[in-house]
Amino acid sequence: MATRDVSTIRQAITDKYRQVAVSPQGLFRCPTGEASALGLGYPPVLVARVPDLVRARFVGVGNPFPDASFDIALSNGVLNLIPDKPAALCEVFRVLKPGGRLQVCDMGLVGEAPPPDKAPWSD
Repeated sequence: MATRDVSTIRQAITDKYRQVAVSPQGLFRCPTGEASALGLGYPPVLVARVPDLVRARFVGVGNPFPDASFDIALSNGVLNLIPDKPAALCEVFRVLKPGGRLQVCDMGLVGEAPPPDKAPWSD
């Protein structure tokens, strides 16, 4: 790829992120803002605690895909960050076609006692 092409792509990405940082409104195919957070099921009490400016810029995609949509699902360093892992895995398997595969690369806890700096939600 030519240096000019790389520069053009880099600039387009920079411009998009700059626009999103100012306001995500109209830049995504999914809902944005506080209504999006509430629509995805975030507790209203939790959403209310988030500063107004952050709520206005919220972009959450949820999972709009129908059942049995994919042959493979990839997860790289995501599952360890999700508080409700069984629910997340149910969603993954819902969108996989029969016989579909899940490929995971993640971190896991080995041993009996968690390290002292382990967050309680990372179980």
